[in-house]
Amino acid sequence: MLHPKGWQSGSQNLNSLTSKQITSIASSFTAKQGSECSGPFYNKSDMKATQQTIQQIERAINKVIAKYPSAAEPVLTDILLQVKPDSGELLAFNDDMDELTRIVVDQWLEPMEEDLYDEATVVIKQCLTRLRPEIEKMSIMRPFSFVLIGEDRETLCDLYLIDDDTIIVDTELLKGLDEELNEFLEQLLKD
Repeated sequence: MLHPKGWQSGSQNLNSLTSKQITSIASSFTAKQGSECSGPFYNKSDMKATQQTIQQIERAINKVIAKYPSAAEPVLTDILLQVKPDSGELLAFNDDMDELTRIVVDQWLEPMEEDLYDEATVVIKQCLTRLRPEIEKMSIMRPFSFVLIGEDRETLCDLYLIDDDTIIVDTELLKGLDEELNEFLEQLLKD
């Protein structure tokens, strides 16, 4: 079977894909797969984030990015994100549980049917993907990740992992990617 240049069958080598292609693939898989986290409030829903919600989350992520400017001495930490269903808050912490930022997401204050974690996971992943260039410049030693934690600070899922040349937005992203790329290449060769 033919594979696009740089793609190795059965591997997770995405070096030949451009940033735009990775973002496109991640968005399509996120839209198809939804969140793949597990926890007490997960059920797949069709709830869509508003533009205001996206802006609020991106603003919070940008505040975290600003805490780790590229010119600073690199530190060893992950970024822990916590969603508080009772207050609609999104909090960000480092590994020492020092609070980096806190915002209230207005849409999360509206009554929901226990799908807040699922909604939050999807929209946060999309925001992290969109802010990828800035995230890559953060003065955090690699590998590092953005992790969704529950109210008891237990890990619910890895939202975004950066390890030098490897960036994993969603563990489900790579499932079936080889098949999709093969189908895409076959379609190109037919035309």
